[in-house]
Amino acid sequence: MITPPFRFRNLSLLALLLSNAIDVQATSQSATEKKASSKPIALKEISVMDKKMRGTSDPYSTEYAVPNATAATKTDTPIMETPVSIQVVPRAVMNDQQVISVGDALKNVSGVQPGAYTFYDNFMIRGFDSGQSTYRNGLRQFAITNLETANLNQIEVLKGPAAVLFGRVQPGGLVNLDTKRPLDTPYYSVQQQFGSYSLYRTTVDATGPILKDKSLLYRMNIAYTDNNTFRDFAHQEHIFIAPSLTWRPTDKFEANLDIE
Repeated sequence: MITPPFRFRNLSLLALLLSNAIDVQATSQSATEKKASSKPIALKEISVMDKKMRGTSDPYSTEYAVPNATAATKTDTPIMETPVSIQVVPRAVMNDQQVISVGDALKNVSGVQPGAYTFYDNFMIRGFDSGQSTYRNGLRQFAITNLETANLNQIEVLKGPAAVLFGRVQPGGLVNLDTKRPLDTPYYSVQQQFGSYSLYRTTVDATGPILKDKSLLYRMNIAYTDNNTFRDFAHQEHIFIAPSLTWRPTDKFEANLDIE
C-alpha cells in the first residue's frame, strides 16, 4: 500500500521534469527563431594606403630617418646594430633647410660646434677639436676649407673614439661626408638660391647610365656661389665641380671614381 506522502513526492518530481522540458523546448525554439530572423551585417569598406619608403640615395626621398651608416664600421651597417653613437644628417634635411655649408648642416647634430679656426672647416665634437680634418667616404681630408654640400648624400657624425678603424683621430669623434653615387635611373636638377649680402648660388645635378646595360653610370655635380660678407670690400666666389663614374659589370662588383 502506497502512502500519500510518497504519491505527492512522485507528483512533484513529475511536475518538475515537465517544467524543465517545457523551458528547454521554449529556449531552443527562441534560439532557432532568432537565428532565422538575423541577417548578415555588411560593414563599410576600409581602405589602407601607404607609400613606399625611398632610400637615402633616392633624389626624391623626403625621409629624415636613416637606418644605415658606414662611418663606424666602413660597411653599410644598421645604426641600431652598431655599438657606437652615430648621428646622420640626410639629404632631405639639407634640402629642406637649404644649407650651403657643412657647418650649417652640422647644427642639427648635438655635441658638435664650430672649431676655433675660421679659415678651415673644423669642428668641436664632445669638447675635442677634430684637428682640422674630416673624412670623405672614409678617407681623411686635412685642412679643407669651404666644404661643399652639392654632392653630399648624407653627413655622418661618429661620436667617441674611433682609432681602431681610422688611426690617429681625436677621442671626441669624427665627421664623415658620404657623397652621392651615380644612379641607373636618369635624374636632372637645377637649383637657384638667393640670400643675404648679395648671395646667389646655382647648383646642377645630373646622373644616369652611359651604356644601355647600365654597367657604366655617371654623375655630375656643379655648384657656383658668389656673395659678399658683413665686412666691407670682402667678396667670395666659389666654383665646385665633382664628376663621378661607377662601373658595375656584375651584381657583386662595383668600382667608383670620384673627382672634385
